[in-house]
Amino acid sequence: MTQYKSNIEGWRETNNEGGKLKEPGTFHWDIPNTGAQDLYNFTALPGGCRHKNGNFYNQYNICYFWLSSEVSGSGVWNRYFSKDQGGINRNKNIEKKSGYSVRCIKD
Repeated sequence: MTQYKSNIEGWRETNNEGGKLKEPGTFHWDIPNTGAQDLYNFTALPGGCRHKNGNFYNQYNICYFWLSSEVSGSGVWNRYFSKDQGGINRNKNIEKKSGYSVRCIKD
């Protein structure tokens, strides 16, 4: 079975993939907001996350998004953008009790 690049964990930044989706500037993002261009009007914003204990973390530094794929009964995949990276990361084993951003698509 072939594993596609989109299904691999870790950073993808060979072509500044994350930067092409991040809001440029430092109004919402902390410095340096590496590679931010928002070429596709996605405007990823650094909302951080809500930990399962109720505390918020990484506002202004990281933009987390839930993915629809489960890792296990309590975990889910996510993707995130960072102020320090031009790439986009794929991570697993995120607690479902945490709070991340979602992106709605209009049919």
